[in-house]
Amino acid sequence: MISIMEKIIASSRVRMLLVGGVSLVIAYSSFLALISIGVHYLTASVANFIVYLAVNFTLNKTWAFKSHGNTKKQALAHTSLHLGNQLLIMVGLWLLVEKVGIPAAWSQAIMQIVVTAVVFIVTPIIFKDK
Repeated sequence: MISIMEKIIASSRVRMLLVGGVSLVIAYSSFLALISIGVHYLTASVANFIVYLAVNFTLNKTWAFKSHGNTKKQALAHTSLHLGNQLLIMVGLWLLVEKVGIPAAWSQAIMQIVVTAVVFIVTPIIFKDK
């Protein structure tokens, strides 16, 4: 008998959400560690992006979507999506920190949440096997 948890995990969308959560926690932890040792918040945000991108792509391809599609094409599409999001994050981060006065740690978290909707919509398209 398949348990309720197995049925839930069987959904690639649910696995994608879990991957996103794991990716965010790992990447945001790197951001917090870097700003705690004095790294500029925008530099730390770039490091956050690189960590997030690597973890997220690997787990989405291999576990969430179990995709066997063209890795180079998927990596390019995934990176392009997240580069666009990172640009939005960096602009929003700068505005929130420099113009609004919100601390960098909170501003990064706010901006990550803002771009999550775009990622949730586009990611399944990237890893869809044709």
